[in-house]
Amino acid sequence: MGIDPFRKARRPGARAALLPSEETPTKSATLDDLQALERGCAGDSPIDLRDRAIVALFVTTAARNTSVRLLRLEDVDFARGLIRFVRAKGGKTLEVALHRQARNALEAYMTNARAALLGAHRDTGYLFPANNGAGEPLGANAVSLMLTRRYRAGGGTLRHFGSHRIRHATATLLVNNGMPLDEVSRYLGHSSTDVTRRYAQQTPEALGARAADAFARSAS
Repeated sequence: MGIDPFRKARRPGARAALLPSEETPTKSATLDDLQALERGCAGDSPIDLRDRAIVALFVTTAARNTSVRLLRLEDVDFARGLIRFVRAKGGKTLEVALHRQARNALEAYMTNARAALLGAHRDTGYLFPANNGAGEPLGANAVSLMLTRRYRAGGGTLRHFGSHRIRHATATLLVNNGMPLDEVSRYLGHSSTDVTRRYAQQTPEALGARAADAFARSAS
């Protein structure tokens, strides 16, 4: 019996394509990459203020592309200091703290940019409406292209720079600055720390600093 040319070949790790092994690490970003992205959002135009708010949300919440672009006005609770992602992966509702960086960027966008970008179009309540006048939110591809464009404008060297790189980078930043893995897992909305462990790569510098602290405590 011959080989079926239309049969899909099974690749290593195909059963868990979204959960890379240690031998095939996930695509992440460095602190320098995040700083390049933020530099690329400089400016005071309505588009600049919008993009700076979107970037601040990605960096401080580690949210997914869809979760951010589908935010509605009522999902941002300035009084309680929370953002509610009601369209997180799996249809879950996830509340995340509204950090100062994101709060400032959102307030600037909502005060000085959103109405200008909306123009005479119908307001359907999306926090980041598309500029096509149909009342739809920004598309996933539009957000991805914006992130790459802003990143490159800020001096970034990677060819593509999407929200998933930011998600990995934020997880790594949190873990390497002392946030326990189980707390990072809840912050990202993961159902298991096994997934988070693949996102958050502990750096030699962070591990070395913790080891130095442990040695110091043992000698005291």
